[in-house]
Amino acid sequence: MGIADIQQTIQPEWDDFQSFYRQQLRSAAAEMDLITNYVYAQKGKQLRPLLVLLCAQLNGGITHKTQVGAAMVELVHTGTLLHDDVIDEAAERRSVPSVNAKWNSKTAILAGDFFYSKGLLVAAETNTYDLLKILAASMQEVGEGEILQMQKSQDLDITEPLYLEIIRKKTASLLQACTHIGAVSGGASASQTKAMQNFGNLLGIAFQLRDDVLDYHTAKVTGKTEGNDIREQKLTLPLIFALQQVDANEQKRVLQWVADAKHNAQNVVEVMNFVKRNNGIAYAEQTTRRYAEQAKALLENYPSSSIKEALNSLVEYIAYREK
Repeated sequence: MGIADIQQTIQPEWDDFQSFYRQQLRSAAAEMDLITNYVYAQKGKQLRPLLVLLCAQLNGGITHKTQVGAAMVELVHTGTLLHDDVIDEAAERRSVPSVNAKWNSKTAILAGDFFYSKGLLVAAETNTYDLLKILAASMQEVGEGEILQMQKSQDLDITEPLYLEIIRKKTASLLQACTHIGAVSGGASASQTKAMQNFGNLLGIAFQLRDDVLDYHTAKVTGKTEGNDIREQKLTLPLIFALQQVDANEQKRVLQWVADAKHNAQNVVEVMNFVKRNNGIAYAEQTTRRYAEQAKALLENYPSSSIKEALNSLVEYIAYREK
């Protein structure tokens, strides 16, 4: 099943979400309306709200509270992306000019703040403070994970266990919030809610590990510039594993390539070839599969249904996607 097929399993509720979400983007300021419409037009697959709705449906049913939670997640996540593009000086987002490129960085930051505030407001207006608490806790972890990775990348000193903790915080915590919000809003039991939290955590780790692997794929396949993580001095699992396979002198030589990669394109090529020679990509793919299978195992206690099949397909998509 592709993403469109997965969405079709909850098509009426998905259409309701789109309508509700669009309502939250309205602004009295004409220029902000122009920006939010531009951002919405490049909204992507909206995996996070889809995950909220599917987990709610699996655990009792999609309610208005579910729609609020899904909108809240998407609003805050979109705000984060707008700010990320400014930090990364990204000229494009999903193959079109980013907001900071089309307008300017100040406008992009303010637009990100607008999305954040709308996410808070929709929770306040509907008294869904329990969902807001779940999301706020995850966003705290995202910030901590990003800072930890930035600090360790500067030191070029990250072990595999530390890296898995970093991505648990910076990526998996938000997907865990999605599955948690879905379960709570659908009326799940305590044990079901815990299972859904674990499901989201495992799914989020698999998501980031797949991203790590895709950084080593050609731009023609992914649509992104290969080797970006290396240029940004980010040590991800393929490189971390490859470094473990060689002696200290070789490690030092490769880490020097990484340190200078931003200003030397040949260094990026050298690091990528080193990772491939030392089975870093294969190891990361194997680890991704392991987390994906663990996530799917948590769905086994649920009876067979189109929603369970859709969630299994979503795990497959996240773990094996090409973009």
